[in-house]
Amino acid sequence: MLAFLERLRPFPKIIILGISLGLVGLIGLIDAWIRIDLGFSLFYLAPIALATWLVGRDAGTVISAIAAFTWFLADLQRYASSGFALTLWNAIARLGIFWIVTTLLSSLRDAYEAESRLARTDALTGITNWRSFHEILKIEIERAQRYPYPITLAYLDIDDFKQVNDRQGHSRGDLLLKDVAQKMSQGIRSTDVVARIGGDEFIIMMPYTNRLQAEQVLPRIRQELLSCVAKQQYPVGFSIGVITFECPSTTVDDMVSVADSVMYQAKESGKNQIVYQVL
Repeated sequence: MLAFLERLRPFPKIIILGISLGLVGLIGLIDAWIRIDLGFSLFYLAPIALATWLVGRDAGTVISAIAAFTWFLADLQRYASSGFALTLWNAIARLGIFWIVTTLLSSLRDAYEAESRLARTDALTGITNWRSFHEILKIEIERAQRYPYPITLAYLDIDDFKQVNDRQGHSRGDLLLKDVAQKMSQGIRSTDVVARIGGDEFIIMMPYTNRLQAEQVLPRIRQELLSCVAKQQYPVGFSIGVITFECPSTTVDDMVSVADSVMYQAKESGKNQIVYQVL
């Protein structure tokens, strides 16, 4: 059921609402047309679930109210002898059930989306995590192999990060990681991806970027990072290894491993600098 609903997520919300209303109307017509006593609650729950999951709790509540009213009209026609008050009471009870279902489904959707976000993002910094980055870069490699274009990876390590944890505490170190992640995210294009791949190590994937273009972007990002840590009085620097793959034809792990080795060249050359290479 959830898989089916997720397939409909790309549709505009107004279309989802229209489909939900259409289903309620269709079910109501069938309910009024069939003279025998059949339980239609499960049928009404379908458009309610559709609106709640894909549009939101408010939309689900509105569809619930419309569904309860439609069911009320169908019952009023079928059971006119039972009296208006009893039929109205049944409609109110059904509305309550629909509202409970809407509330529970909305809470389930919120929990599902939160879990999905956690699976794709780093819990501390909120940026892309290694697992999600691996999937994104894999797709980018396949595209670059089909329509050749360069991909640049910038592997960043925070120099002397351990001193922050040792001297100022881990909470201070966590704040530093958040600041770095935020500054890096602000300094990249919408087509780029920045990820935390463990500890104090970050990576930026820049498609359609050659070495010359990388040399124009990364020094600016590094300078913004240095300005940020200077204001916060963090005793750190940033070693960045930049590798440009002019025609990517390798795996994600291999590409990241090469970027990692270039970063270590920056560290071995004195730290707090950028080293560029091209493959």
